[in-house]
Amino acid sequence: MPADIDNVDGVLKVSGELTFSTVPTLLTKAAAILTDSPQGAAVDVDLTAVSHADSAGLALLIEWHRLASDTGRSLHFHHLPKQMLALARVSNLESLLVSGSQQAVSTPR
Repeated sequence: MPADIDNVDGVLKVSGELTFSTVPTLLTKAAAILTDSPQGAAVDVDLTAVSHADSAGLALLIEWHRLASDTGRSLHFHHLPKQMLALARVSNLESLLVSGSQQAVSTPR
């Protein structure tokens, strides 16, 4: 399943598979959306429609986090796929994806 990202009322809705083959396109699309958002904005990323994610998908979210931070914006990830959350935990990266005030909300996949 191809992956896509859309800006729906200020929420980045990600769908499809976050894998090695889909990450480059999603990185480019998200970079354009993030740089168009206001400086200092908090951007929500909804991962509910992600059907599969592997280590490349995790790397993508880390890169989005870096890009947002470097451009004065913040990201808040919602509905992380279960396998991505597990990868983040074993990689000691969970704190980058889940803010201290939010509980890790995952969807079973």
